Amino acid sequence: MSAPGRAGDGGGSLGGDGTADPRPDENVRDGHVDVPVPRWVRVGLVVLLAAPQLIVGVWAVVAPRSWFDSFPGVGPALVAGDPPFNQHLASDVGAAFVATGAALLLAAYWGTRRPVQLALATFAVFTIPHVTFHTLNPAPGLSATADVANAALLASGLGWAALLWWGATRDSIDPDVPVAT
Repeated sequence: MSAPGRAGDGGGSLGGDGTADPRPDENVRDGHVDVPVPRWVRVGLVVLLAAPQLIVGVWAVVAPRSWFDSFPGVGPALVAGDPPFNQHLASDVGAAFVATGAALLLAAYWGTRRPVQLALATFAVFTIPHVTFHTLNPAPGLSATADVANAALLASGLGWAALLWWGATRDSIDPDVPVAT
């Protein structure tokens, strides 16, 4: 039998009777190590990406008219700058923000590379078309300055995501290298 936590013994530790514990080691999946990410990456996921996504999303789901009329709550009303209001669309957009924020929050909680990469990829897939739309389609109710500031703020999230991706993948062992037996 191989050492506890190694491929070949169920991935877990030895049970009290000396047999392999069938529960997998939490950092071994399919015989590959899922490497923990640095604490600063986990904090960044929550503070820079998950919290804003969740705040915006919950607001849009719970109070879609308020979200439409007032977002972001200071300065120009960015969403109302592109009328008309549609409650169904506002609620659905809010749900997308909540889903993205929840993925980022769970990845931060789990704290290992693969969920972090998946959550960051999910964020990018949501954010790239969002930024592209706002960059190419000025809102009729906003000034040119407000449109540029809005697109730049949205794009900054991609910059943070790229930094967190880098932090999650540097200075650690390759997750595609099988665990030694």
